[in-house]
Amino acid sequence: MILVATIAATVLIDTAGVLRIQASDTSSASQGMVSSQIDIEALEGEGIVEV
Repeated sequence: MILVATIAATVLIDTAGVLRIQASDTSSASQGMVSSQIDIEALEGEGIVEV
């Protein structure tokens, strides 16, 4: 019984590690896609100083 629990725990820990890596990769890819689409052409308002 202990052997079965040990194997199950090992599988769960391994799966969690794989999912963490996949989530990190997905997050990085999504962030890159979103942030590359921002293009500021002008700013308007009070107190805006041209640089």
